Amino acid sequence: MSGHLVLASGSPRRLTILRDAGFEPEVRVPPVDETPLAGEEPSAMVQRLALAKLHSVVVAGETGLAADTAVVVDGEGLGKPVAPDRAHEMLRRLSGRAHEVVGGIAVRHGGHDAAGVVTTRVSFRELSDDEIRVYVASGEPLDKAGGY
Repeated sequence: MSGHLVLASGSPRRLTILRDAGFEPEVRVPPVDETPLAGEEPSAMVQRLALAKLHSVVVAGETGLAADTAVVVDGEGLGKPVAPDRAHEMLRRLSGRAHEVVGGIAVRHGGHDAAGVVTTRVSFRELSDDEIRVYVASGEPLDKAGGY
């Protein structure tokens, strides 16, 4: 596809999605603190963070996009596991249960910004400890909301 697109993200998965759609974006990793604000709802947080990421690296006149994702179970955001033991805990907690994935996206084009949020209900089948252990050992769950 023609035109210059900036991806305000260091996520390999987001880059793959855009490439699979025919884009070859310029990747700029936004220097944004992703810490939730006190009392902040997940939908407000993902939209705020997507906009902050966009504004931090995509300047006026450029076309760009940014996103943020939260995994919520029992009203609690799980965040991104930074260690294998935390990833194992998260996946054990999600095993055999339903939870919500809240995604925020922000887009800049032609001097205008737009942002939105979508919530999806996801159900996990029961996962064995061996399945979780093998998956965690692959390194895949690290630095992904909810560990997946």
